[in-house]
Amino acid sequence: MILWAALGSLVALELIQRAARRRLKKRRISWASAFLHQGFVNQNHSGFNKHKTPDRFLPISLVPPQGRIAVALPPVPLQDRRFKSYNPAVFVIRDALYACVRCSSYTLTADVRLPIITENFLYTFATNRYRHIDLPETHRHAPALGFEDVRALVRGDDVLLVATAYNRQGVNQMHLLTLSTQDVLSEGSIRARRVLLLIPDPSLAGPERRQKNWAPFLDDDRLMFVYSVQPHIVLSCDEQSGLCEIAHTVHTDLPVQDLRGGTNLHLVNGTYVGFLHTTKPLQYDTYLYAFSATPPFQPVSFLDQQIFWARDWPIELPYVEFSTGFVILDRPEGTFWIVSFGQNDSRPLIAIMSASQGVEMLADGQRNLLTPDE
Repeated sequence: MILWAALGSLVALELIQRAARRRLKKRRISWASAFLHQGFVNQNHSGFNKHKTPDRFLPISLVPPQGRIAVALPPVPLQDRRFKSYNPAVFVIRDALYACVRCSSYTLTADVRLPIITENFLYTFATNRYRHIDLPETHRHAPALGFEDVRALVRGDDVLLVATAYNRQGVNQMHLLTLSTQDVLSEGSIRARRVLLLIPDPSLAGPERRQKNWAPFLDDDRLMFVYSVQPHIVLSCDEQSGLCEIAHTVHTDLPVQDLRGGTNLHLVNGTYVGFLHTTKPLQYDTYLYAFSATPPFQPVSFLDQQIFWARDWPIELPYVEFSTGFVILDRPEGTFWIVSFGQNDSRPLIAIMSASQGVEMLADGQRNLLTPDE
């Protein structure tokens, strides 16, 4: 009798645990996204870092002339601790710095239950505040919900966000999401004014091939993308139809293989400059590269060394350093390059360096391509 009672207790306990897991899963799917939409954000959150300067939360005065520092953004202060903040995309409006930060139920080091839920929040550096960005809902039966890994550009009165999201077939597709700069500058709500599906040139991929990591840039205000690094394929986008046709293709022989798009690109001294990433087992590495500002957009610089921006932060495996944003910021102290990136899909970080340090790295990369190692 005692044995049967013990067995019965074990069975009852297992049934209770299964029911609890089903309730939790249903809860995650049914209202976690809506919970995020309500924006339970503590607007007085000030846990940025220990450096407080006249720039409020930009420790630019601490950047050595020929060096760089990495600092953390505060996480989106949601009440649900399962959600991690990472992969910020920085941009500048009227000399003020902002970042679109991904907040997701996914992390590399936790047990992930599908679907993965992603929301995006706007971080304002000057006020240390987060605001929710109201974007359309994606297909609820996809393996992941929401727009992921945003890159940002500013053009006139528009903030252009480029992001990937799953379609009904569970395949990633690229989208262009347009915000108003006035919404960003105000203290009110932020809602996408337009969402456009981006369609790659039919010669590149069929509808079953996932699309991620397109690196955007503006060429005379025309929206362009680096679709592939090896070979170097540049797309020109029709913002009415969403069709992105091949503008130029250049075959490359860069010293590192399996390179993928990273940040947006900026014009520096006649070249478009950005940061790439490559994947190794349990590791993403970051590299600087540049290509000519005139067709056929030939790569002219590649820094053949890993750029571990967050080398002062604890490194653990897996180690993922995913760069998603790049801006050039003018301050009274000088001009600075700011690169934003996520670490291990669980922490939002920015790296700050002097523009002179960035140009020196660019020159090193140019010499590297002109005189490669034998």
